[in-house]
Amino acid sequence: MPNPFFFEVTISLAFRTTTISIFFVASVFSLSAQEKFTPIVETVIDVKRNDTVPAAFLLLAETNEFIRKNDLQNEILVDLVEPFEQDKPLSKRKQWHRVGPLVIPLLMGGYNWRAVYMDRQKFVGTAKGKFGMSHKEHLSEYDITFNLEASLPHYKEKYYEAVRKQVKTLKGKKAKKELASVEGVIDSMRRKHFHCELTPHRDFRPHLHQSFFPTERPTNIKEHSNFGELRPTMGVYGVIALDCNHSCHPEIHPAEWIWWLDVNPEKPDNHSKRWVAGLFHEGSNRFKQWARAPRIGTIAIPFLFRKDNVRKHLYLNPTVVGPFEPAGMQMLQLPPAANGMNFSVCNVQAGEQQIVVYNNQPLQSPAAKWWLSDVQTNDEWIWGFFNVAISTKKVFTFKLEQSPAN
Repeated sequence: MPNPFFFEVTISLAFRTTTISIFFVASVFSLSAQEKFTPIVETVIDVKRNDTVPAAFLLLAETNEFIRKNDLQNEILVDLVEPFEQDKPLSKRKQWHRVGPLVIPLLMGGYNWRAVYMDRQKFVGTAKGKFGMSHKEHLSEYDITFNLEASLPHYKEKYYEAVRKQVKTLKGKKAKKELASVEGVIDSMRRKHFHCELTPHRDFRPHLHQSFFPTERPTNIKEHSNFGELRPTMGVYGVIALDCNHSCHPEIHPAEWIWWLDVNPEKPDNHSKRWVAGLFHEGSNRFKQWARAPRIGTIAIPFLFRKDNVRKHLYLNPTVVGPFEPAGMQMLQLPPAANGMNFSVCNVQAGEQQIVVYNNQPLQSPAAKWWLSDVQTNDEWIWGFFNVAISTKKVFTFKLEQSPAN
């Protein structure tokens, strides 16, 4: 019998794409033979002594209400998360729409995306305006969009560097509508935010809408259980580019790692920290060189506990699980401490402290790993990072909840 989670996803997709449903069931059976499910496991990790807790980590001891009302503090906390993708460098500076015979006029007219940096970049900011999406799928594109404005200086500089590149690019183009080019730059300077875009694969959009972020109209994120507010702080990791299909305005496209801290005021627990994160493969036929499958990456999420807290618990919950590519894990340099997700409970002995990791949805694939890293302690606190490594052909999202730090 398939794992219940995969069975649920298969049912939700069966009405849309039979092929995907068959692949899901087949994948579960083939991978279950590779890694045996172990309900309870134990592991021992090294702990370093550090008398000073980084100030950003101490924000994990604040209430969610405090974090929600302070965008700067929220951005500092979200900035602690460290994403990575195996193919961080970009092999090509430009990408364009794949529309058959129209490719040639697009190339000649300079309609393309141009990388500002020749590697993927991290960006953290607070949302401005509304979440958006395409009215319907067009030429394989169904973009989920949101705008992020940074408070932290190093991310502001990334935006201004993109605007400088926009000015340089438009000056070098013999545009027929120079007024439009000037207005495009003025608009970029006024906005001061990155436009973030991603087309999730069609088969996973309904489940993403329920478990990650809005992919269906209406798109009021205040009503979404993972947000509960109109201006969430979010982190994005992807390609910072100029969209020269539209005045070369700066954007992050495709956005591949996306994460945030869920501080929804409607949720009763004001002290637990609920992280939401996902790794995506661009579902449109754009960015053939920038966004190849599988997407192979890691993400490190901070945690903090007071040492006298008897409940040092971390709760892992995989939510939207696309097809894995186990061979991709060979491209990552994983530590010996990396564990499979084929468990329900793991007792982690960290020096004299014990941290318990609960896995709500065990996965039988070698393409999903986790471990704790850079764990440190002083007389009062223990802190570090919870890491996830994934090799996915389409999508992998999860939630990580930390029980109250105090």
